[in-house]
Amino acid sequence: MGWFGTAASDVEDPVRHVVSVRGAETGKIVGGGFLLGPATVLTCAHVVNAALDRPMLEPRSPGLGEVAVEIRDDAGGARRFHASVAHWIAPRTRDGGPVPAGADE
Repeated sequence: MGWFGTAASDVEDPVRHVVSVRGAETGKIVGGGFLLGPATVLTCAHVVNAALDRPMLEPRSPGLGEVAVEIRDDAGGARRFHASVAHWIAPRTRDGGPVPAGADE
């Protein structure tokens, strides 16, 4: 992969790299993410918080809480997997500082 190039991939359709993140309680889509590798999804902290029914800007790590992610398959359907957080970066304020307790924006 060179500068400003794209990584080699067996999957030509970029939609196949987008995942849906579903809420643990409702099963409804609460956000999205990107498939970075065979077992790695990148999403935002607020999406993980929403999936686990936590306050959107909760800064504490969700620990071993499992999040349901859905990936489109070759047949046009979707496959659901359970994922856990491997690395947590807490939500931040616009200036990069920590979010005050109880903040909702």
